[in-house]
Amino acid sequence: MTTSTLPLSAAQPCATDGIPLEWHRRCTSYAINVNGSSTLSMEQLRTVFATAFSQWTNITCAGESANIMVRQMDEFTTCAQAAYEARGTNIQAFALSHDWNPMYDPNAYAVTTVWHNTQTGEILDVDMEVNENRGPYTMCPDEGCTDGSVDLLNVITHEVGHYFGIGHTIIPSATMYRASPPGETGKRSLEVDDIAAYCGIYPPGALPDACEDAPHGGLSTDLSCGQQDPAGCCSVAPFGGYAHTKSALFLVGLTASIAVWRRRRVR
Repeated sequence: MTTSTLPLSAAQPCATDGIPLEWHRRCTSYAINVNGSSTLSMEQLRTVFATAFSQWTNITCAGESANIMVRQMDEFTTCAQAAYEARGTNIQAFALSHDWNPMYDPNAYAVTTVWHNTQTGEILDVDMEVNENRGPYTMCPDEGCTDGSVDLLNVITHEVGHYFGIGHTIIPSATMYRASPPGETGKRSLEVDDIAAYCGIYPPGALPDACEDAPHGGLSTDLSCGQQDPAGCCSVAPFGGYAHTKSALFLVGLTASIAVWRRRRVR
């Protein structure tokens, strides 16, 4: 993922030019929406998100850890949409919703919006929305589900890669491949390509030692979000589905600018 403003297409679903997107801080935090899931308990949701993040933060690069820390807040957020306040408080909100935005591809499992500074590529805020209409979501056995259910951990582990600024790969076996059939569990664990991308962005010692996980502008005191209008980038769609009406099999990306601040949403 980069700051590119070039138009994207099915042939080139994610940008390869521009400044790469990355966190410039070692510690961040997020909150799960208070409404939870229609098929999983809040405890199960907490476990899924924590497990997905640990897959990435436990990566070692040349035997060393990047020492990145992501804290799951104990409190729940009321925010269920992508929003960033350039001059106010924020919260990184992760929500599962049946009220899927009509601007999004209905076949997408999730949309992750990565807000960033267009001049530096610094990630400022990330919001994740999961399309409950693409479920039902569950915790599949290791061999996967055969009843049409979608493994939520499989989806979220992919989305967390976008959280760290990683785009899609052309390698089908990798977690960051852009499509996934229902019931798949292969994206739960990372492959060589995923690890290489992470280590390329966050080699050991690349981030400051200071650990402050409050979002830019400070944490929203009521754990709510702003009223920005959504619009944006790449996604994970099932085989046979499409993203942004550009392809029947692949997820595609679009980018929207708001002054110097810009967000990219990844499905």
